Amino acid sequence: MGQVVGVLIGFLILGLMLAIHELGHYIAGRKLGFTVEEFSIFMGPRLLSWERNGIKYTLKLIPIGASVQFAGEYPEHDVPDSELRKGDFYERPRWARAITLLAGPLMNIVTAVIVFGLLYASVGFATTSVGQVAPDSLAATAGVVPGDRIVEIADYKVKTDLDMNIGLISHDAQLPYDLKVISAGSDTVKTYAIQPATRVQYMLGVTFASEDGQPVIYEIDSALNPAASAFVLGDRILMVEGQPVTEENFVSSVQQHATGVPIQFTVFRGSAETAISVTPVPVDTAVPLGISLAPNESALEAIPYTFSYIWSYTKGTGRVLGQVFQGRIAAKDSLTGPIGIVDMLSGVVTSERDAGVKFAQLFSMFGMVSLALGTANLLPIAPLDGGQLLLLGIESVRRKRLSVKAQSIITLAGVLFVLALALLSLSFDIGRIIGR
Repeated sequence: MGQVVGVLIGFLILGLMLAIHELGHYIAGRKLGFTVEEFSIFMGPRLLSWERNGIKYTLKLIPIGASVQFAGEYPEHDVPDSELRKGDFYERPRWARAITLLAGPLMNIVTAVIVFGLLYASVGFATTSVGQVAPDSLAATAGVVPGDRIVEIADYKVKTDLDMNIGLISHDAQLPYDLKVISAGSDTVKTYAIQPATRVQYMLGVTFASEDGQPVIYEIDSALNPAASAFVLGDRILMVEGQPVTEENFVSSVQQHATGVPIQFTVFRGSAETAISVTPVPVDTAVPLGISLAPNESALEAIPYTFSYIWSYTKGTGRVLGQVFQGRIAAKDSLTGPIGIVDMLSGVVTSERDAGVKFAQLFSMFGMVSLALGTANLLPIAPLDGGQLLLLGIESVRRKRLSVKAQSIITLAGVLFVLALALLSLSFDIGRIIGR
C-alpha cells in the first residue's frame, strides 16, 4: 500500500511540474492576445470540465502532464493571413509567439531558481574549496590540502561543486588528469597531477538501505560474491561478529573484519533472528579522489550560487549529452524518463528517513526535474518548444510561414526522434527497476 501511495505522489509531483510548464504558455498567451480554447490538467478521459470567459478548463484522469490549446495553432491546411481570425496563433506577431513559446520552459527554470534558492538558503551549499582530504586517496597522494580552491578539473572549468562532478563524470576514469587550484592562503595557481590507481577491497556483494536507523539488505549481487546469497532481501542486520550495529557504523564494522575470512552476522528475518556467515571477496576497486568540499551556510550567498548552479547544470548537460552521442558515456547511465523520475520520487516518499530529510530531498528533486524539463524543452527539436522556436526563426528569415506540409514533415521527424528517445529511456528505467 505504501508503495502505491508513493508512486501516486510521484506522478502527482511530476504532473505539477508539467502543469507549471503549461501554465507559463497559458499566462503569456492570454496576456499577449492569443485565443485560448482549453487549458487541461493531466491527461486521458475528462473528469471535470467547466467554461469561463470562453475558455474550457479541464481536469483529466491520468495524473501526469497538462496542455494548453490555442486557436489555430495546428491548422489542417495553409490559411492565408487575410483569413486568420483575431487571436489565432498565427495571427499574432512573431515576437508574441516567441515569448509565448519561451514562457513554458522559463516557468520551469524560474521555479527551479526559487526552489534551489530557498533550499540552499535553508540548508547551505558546497563551495569549491577543499574541506577535507581522505587519507590514502588520490588527492592525498597528489598533495592536495584543505583550503585549496578548485578552479579546474580534467580541463573542465569549475565554478560550482556540480562543475566538479561533471568534470569527473565526463573524463575517462582510467586516464590521469590535472587538478588546478588556487593555493590555500594565496592567489597562486597550482596544478596537481592526479594519477588513477586501484586497490584491493573486500566486498560482501550487497547494498543496504536504512530503516529506523538499522541497515536493511536492499540489493544482493551474487555474481560478485556467491556467498552473498546467504542474505535475503529485507534482512535487517542487527550484529556483526556479535557486536550491535546501526546504519552509521555498519560499513566500518564490516571493513574491520573484512580480511577474506567468514564474517558472522545476526539478522532479523521474517519474525525471528537468524545467524548467517558470509565471506567477503577481494575486488580491485578504484581509489577515490577523496575530496570533501567545504560548506557555506550563508543565506545571502545562496542567491548568486543558485544562478551559478543552474548555469553549471545547463552547461554540464550539454557536455554529457555530447559525450553520450559520441559513445564516451553510456546512455543507460545518463537517460531517465518519466517512469524513472516517478520511481525516484516514490523512493523518497516511502523511505524511512526523517520527515525533514524527506522534504529536503523531494524539494531538491522537484527543482532538479523542473530545471531539466525547462532546459530539455529548449532543444531545437520539434515538437518541443525549442523546435517551434526554430521554425519561427526560419519563418522570420523567409518573411513567411512554412507550409503546413513542410511543418508537418519536420514535426513528424522530431516526434519520431523524441519517441525513440522516450522508449529508450523507458527501457533503461524498467531495467533499473527490475534489476534491483
